[in-house]
Amino acid sequence: MVHKQDILLHINETLTDQNKEALLHCMTVRYGITRSDIDLNKPHLMFISYDAEQYSPHDLIKFAQSCGVHAQLIDL
Repeated sequence: MVHKQDILLHINETLTDQNKEALLHCMTVRYGITRSDIDLNKPHLMFISYDAEQYSPHDLIKFAQSCGVHAQLIDL
C-alpha cells in the first residue's frame, strides 16, 4: 500500500526553465517520485508527492542534490 506524503523543498539555486525541467525529470524518472511541481511564480519552491513507506524527507533532499541542486525541507 502506498502512503502518499506531500512536502515542500526550497531550492537554493536560481533555475532556468531548462534546469527546472531537468530537475523535475530527474526526480520523477530516476527516483520514482509520484509527482513534483515547481511553482512558476516561486521557482525556488518544489512541491513533491512521494511514498512515505519507501522514502524519508531526507532521502528527497539527497535525491535533489544528486540531481544537481541544493535543497532544504520546508515544514508545512
